[in-house]
Amino acid sequence: MSVLVAEASRIGVAELLIILVVLALVVGGVTALIIVIVRATRPSRPMHPMAPPPNGFASGQAPPQPPFAAPPASQPRQSQDDLATRVRRLKQEGRTDQAIHLVIGETGMGHGEATQFVNTL
Repeated sequence: MSVLVAEASRIGVAELLIILVVLALVVGGVTALIIVIVRATRPSRPMHPMAPPPNGFASGQAPPQPPFAAPPASQPRQSQDDLATRVRRLKQEGRTDQAIHLVIGETGMGHGEATQFVNTL
């Protein structure tokens, strides 16, 4: 123990200054790295309260919008056929998967039931 105390007392002013400079560089580097990470991950800065609104109008109000156009008139159903007729037509065209989806959509059947229904037609 006495050897360590004797060795420690041999550190001079120059050595202490070097240790402090190295320590300050390490702390400064870590601080700079933290600042860079925080700036890169935080959202962009909010607008200055005195800046004009982003829409370009000094009053902050958007221009009046034209009224909504009337929705297009509903188209009459192209086919008045029953479900079985439409499914048969899809099967004849080789569109069995679409026929199954049509049955599911029209009846609420499960996939297995709809497949069985389509296959029996």
